[in-house]
Amino acid sequence: MVSSAALERLWRRSALVRVGAGALAAAALVGVAHRFAGDNVLGGEFTAASDGQRAGAVLSRAVDGSAPAPTVGVIAAGGLAWTYPGRVVDLLGLNWTEMAHAPGSREGVRHGHGAFQPEVFWRYAPDILVLEFPQATRRIASETELRTDFALEVLKGLPASARFAQAYTAGCLSDGGEVVSGYFSRSWLARAEPEAFSPAPCVAP
Repeated sequence: MVSSAALERLWRRSALVRVGAGALAAAALVGVAHRFAGDNVLGGEFTAASDGQRAGAVLSRAVDGSAPAPTVGVIAAGGLAWTYPGRVVDLLGLNWTEMAHAPGSREGVRHGHGAFQPEVFWRYAPDILVLEFPQATRRIASETELRTDFALEVLKGLPASARFAQAYTAGCLSDGGEVVSGYFSRSWLARAEPEAFSPAPCVAP
């Protein structure tokens, strides 16, 4: 028969084993979470979504009172569309049926990013373009910060075209503290006359 003292020693040993195993499991989970957020390819997607939500909230405050709210064109609609109440269109067609199904070449662009067609864009040109994060939530010193290689690739050279330069200007829209940097339709700026707009280079409020 096993004595009570022996049973107590066994219980204590098993408790220590359980605690040790739990600590190891927690450490492993922390390591996995760190790698997922930092090294995993999805880490950039989560960061972009967070930056998009921030940009949408700033934009919402900056255009508050504008009627109708300006249409915003983006390369990734997810985060910004959560916090901006106006219409948000994905320039690659994820929430824009006509763009997604428009005929035209999809060659020469990375897989899954070839749906943009300039003809459709110009037919329904958005008032504001917020193309990449985190550039969209920083004050820009020049238009070249917005015209990234990725934006030029997936938009098939649109930001570098003469027609685009005539129709849009680079700048920032402020809510009084934070800004959204992007391209702004000259026709929308003329109609809305937003006091919070600053052309590039954007200056602190």
